[in-house]
Amino acid sequence: MSVKKLKWKLLLVIKFIFYFCGRSWNDFYGWMLDYQDRKISIDDILNRKGPKDRYKGLWHWEKGEDYLRYMVKYGLKPDHTVFDLGCGYGRCTIPLLRYQSRKGHYIGSEISKKRLQLAADWIHKEKLHKKSFELIFSKDEALEFLKDDSVDVTWVLSVFNHLPDVVFEKTISALSKKMKIGGFMFAYYVTEMPGYSSIKFFPRGEQEMTEILVNHGFEVKVLHDWEHEYPEENRTGAYKMILATKQSV
Repeated sequence: MSVKKLKWKLLLVIKFIFYFCGRSWNDFYGWMLDYQDRKISIDDILNRKGPKDRYKGLWHWEKGEDYLRYMVKYGLKPDHTVFDLGCGYGRCTIPLLRYQSRKGHYIGSEISKKRLQLAADWIHKEKLHKKSFELIFSKDEALEFLKDDSVDVTWVLSVFNHLPDVVFEKTISALSKKMKIGGFMFAYYVTEMPGYSSIKFFPRGEQEMTEILVNHGFEVKVLHDWEHEYPEENRTGAYKMILATKQSV
């Protein structure tokens, strides 16, 4: 058995231990992220520079600027209140803080204490601490740390596909309550990828994503230009983006 397969089997055992002890999926996943990134500093991340034409996944921090331009393209304004669900080490946090006006506000949440600390370190490094922002450590699926009808724009990148069905639907339900009427959410998701499976990967199709969002009061528009954000060699057709606008109920 390969080391990689052994690692995933061990994680499966650890997951069941968490469940047996009454802990949630977010408890397990947050622990996994903290352990995975335990030795990483923000300087380690920022020093991982490489060819501009090669996508380097999570640690390609420069992509944050591209994501900001994408949000602006579809309606983000400097005075919006933006909720970044699963903000990680701050890849979108920094560009959003630079972009926002005095009336704007940024809220980033994380289930990983380590990644939230990395985001705080990066904000300090960039001297953006006087901006209007909150970094929130929470595993609450109901998002009670947000006020109802308070969010203009929600950004969700590489989070929904790491949520089991029950947790995913609870999160969408919560977002529907927290977003303003007319507010919009960028909902990134990944469809089935042949030959790939993981304890932390939950693929969803376009119809499933659309139905769940519509059932929770969103109008859905599929954004067909999302994969243009990736170099051509990394475009698989599996990476999708939906623009979901909160409707009156």
